[in-house]
Amino acid sequence: PHATGVPAHEWLSLVFVAVFITHLLMSWKWIVSVIKRFVSRLGAETRINALWDGLIYLWMLFVIVSGVVASRAALPALLPDWKPDPLWSRLHHQSSELLLPLVGIHLALHGRWIVAALRRKRKAES
Repeated sequence: PHATGVPAHEWLSLVFVAVFITHLLMSWKWIVSVIKRFVSRLGAETRINALWDGLIYLWMLFVIVSGVVASRAALPALLPDWKPDPLWSRLHHQSSELLLPLVGIHLALHGRWIVAALRRKRKAES
């Protein structure tokens, strides 16, 4: 919120939630297949990716929920009687501080797949 102000931060975060859900839906087949194979036949790299992805999913969910409960602009605009909870505001701030490095590690773990997907897309477009 430092760069945009609280109202823009909250409304942009709602857009981000839509992007997050879209990412999960686009990855759903992989998620289901990894869960099914997790105990038996997964290689170490895929197992680490799956554990990390599960952690980041839960962390992201906590940041989203705490942000909604702490909302000072978006939710009060939709629900006039809404009162933000200062405890949740602190929890949201502290948990979101760690989220960016977690996402960076997520991107690094999936770096080869991301590069390959971008190459396939570029090749298909030409």
